[in-house]
Amino acid sequence: MKLSEKNALQIFTRGGVIPAGEWVTGTRGYTNSRPVPVHCSKIRVHEISWLKKTGRLHPSVVQAAETLIKQRPKVQKLVIVRDYDAVLLLSAKQRLTN
Repeated sequence: MKLSEKNALQIFTRGGVIPAGEWVTGTRGYTNSRPVPVHCSKIRVHEISWLKKTGRLHPSVVQAAETLIKQRPKVQKLVIVRDYDAVLLLSAKQRLTN
């Protein structure tokens, strides 16, 4: 399994959504953004409502994003799982190989 797929699984296990500020490498003033994994994307918080209306996100990802936004209202960007089914298959594949 590629590193990008493992990173997608890491986001998947956290509910499918994490703040972009937590998806970084380094400490203090020396941080860099980590590459966005396959089947995921980085979006702004205000795009969640549009994606919810179009039905392009899995309902559990939308619910996790709304919960995160309520808990942390100042968050501006999120890293979300776009293709939920593909990451679910990766999760099953990982469980079978381990």
